[in-house]
Amino acid sequence: MFCKVENATSIRKKFLRIIDKKKIYIISKDSAARAILMPVEVYEELIAAGRKKLPALAVLGARDCGRKKALETAAAAGAAEKYFSKIIFVYGAKTENYGKFFKSADVRTVFNGKPEMPVITSLKLAVSALSPGDDFLVFCFLSKSPGKNLLMKMAKKIPIARKKKKGIVITKVNGCPSHPVAMSKKYFKML
Repeated sequence: MFCKVENATSIRKKFLRIIDKKKIYIISKDSAARAILMPVEVYEELIAAGRKKLPALAVLGARDCGRKKALETAAAAGAAEKYFSKIIFVYGAKTENYGKFFKSADVRTVFNGKPEMPVITSLKLAVSALSPGDDFLVFCFLSKSPGKNLLMKMAKKIPIARKKKKGIVITKVNGCPSHPVAMSKKYFKML
């Protein structure tokens, strides 16, 4: 792997030019390595090394639902972590502090500044936080904890949906459609 070492001051001046390049930069400050800047593809390969293809989980929480419900949902997501490649928490102005409750190897948080349209805007933001190789997104709401078992069932349905080329997978609770819901990559651009 070829890496270029740059001083933090010099890289700051040309940051917008170098982020489009497919190089890895080690950023130094005070004669010590402080950070690494790398293409997202390289980062994803490092994170996914040795793991099978898993869907991503998005928790949509642009509107406040109370601490108790947020804790339940975060606990369910954390307990089901091994079934997902990452957890994406989309938060609003009043729910930002709930992000610290999500425990996973890869938690990504995205701010939704438009809480008047929480679902569609939050889904768009969740898709923007996906990795290039992600082909399924399972989403649930902060206000209604899906429970670990329901998330596990949904994650296990994704490989079957991939084989059958199904684009949307909907859970049923007591025979009625419910959430979480999963959507495939072909729907991401329609949002």
